[in-house]
Amino acid sequence: MMRHVLVFCDWFTPAKRAGGPVKSLEGILGTLPDDVSAIVVTSDRDLGAKEPYPGLSGRVIPRGRHAILFVNHRSPLHWARALRYIRRRPVGLLYLNSLWSRRSTWAPLIFYRLGAFGPKPPIALAPRGEMGQGALSLKSHRKAVVLRPLVRVLRLFPITWHVSSVGEAADLRKLVPRAVVLVAPDAVGDIPRNEALPSGPQPLWVFLGRVAPVKNIHFALEAMRHLTSPVTLDIFGPIEDPSYWERCQSVISTLPKVINTRYRGSLDPSDAPSVLAQYDTMLLPTLGENFGHVIAESLSAGCPVVCSDRTPWTDVLENGGGLALALEPALWRSHLEALASATAAERTAAKEEALRTYSARWRGSDFANPLVMALNGPA
Repeated sequence: MMRHVLVFCDWFTPAKRAGGPVKSLEGILGTLPDDVSAIVVTSDRDLGAKEPYPGLSGRVIPRGRHAILFVNHRSPLHWARALRYIRRRPVGLLYLNSLWSRRSTWAPLIFYRLGAFGPKPPIALAPRGEMGQGALSLKSHRKAVVLRPLVRVLRLFPITWHVSSVGEAADLRKLVPRAVVLVAPDAVGDIPRNEALPSGPQPLWVFLGRVAPVKNIHFALEAMRHLTSPVTLDIFGPIEDPSYWERCQSVISTLPKVINTRYRGSLDPSDAPSVLAQYDTMLLPTLGENFGHVIAESLSAGCPVVCSDRTPWTDVLENGGGLALALEPALWRSHLEALASATAAERTAAKEEALRTYSARWRGSDFANPLVMALNGPA
């Protein structure tokens, strides 16, 4: 008998600007067993886009045995259609993908409370790193005021929390001590392995991600102020926070002339591996990642990663994929200077080592599907 999971998320394929959560959900849907189907309710437009996807708004799009509902969240008609579609199928699990989203977490919880989904199923909630210390440090006063009341409200629901790492589970339990927590890493999937491209005469570095405070790219830019060796840094990703980008541009204006920094716009996710293969190093001074798909993509492309120690990838990077550094300015300055002065042969060898690390540790890895775990309940 087919079991149905109802998934709410702010963005899903074909979104190109929303980063890791889209890839996480793609991996989850792609590894569901044949007796589980998903109904995904998501936005009818990409992150930051004013216009909906052509031909998708308000429609139900089949995806194998799954169904994707593209909703204009301001349209009562779209919501009514979505709820009618959902009520035709017995929902075995409600899966939510944010703590803070009003449209994809709190609106569904209100519908759930009102019985709009039929008999009330268990709930799995994936905060997607939002309860990590780095994420909570942003707009910290506002979040501190709201967080405790939110947690009290969530205790009224039969929620299992889905996190991607032991570290994320520890952060969650500090805030929700009696939480039922399911630890299931995101599926990397079988990202094609590229061949390492030889390095050129000057180092080429890259940042790939949302231009937003949590990604912390200004920290790496500030660490580059003291470089004396020529380096090019290309920045790819949507400008999610224009005021933060202005801050980054202010730092860029103070960099020495030997540093060439270019903003390259958003990158189609399907192009990421081939683009990353052209670079010697990816910089990711993130304040926190519950997983970090871009790290897997970078390693698969033979591009070593220098990131903060606030991701689940520290052991992998320390074993040949790059560096995981505490967010200490002096530490980043010294390591970036060493990378900038490396020879082409040394940089090519590091790229080959990143590929070996990816092949040995992550390519095609099998992960337990969190939706199946939540559907099956306690062992």
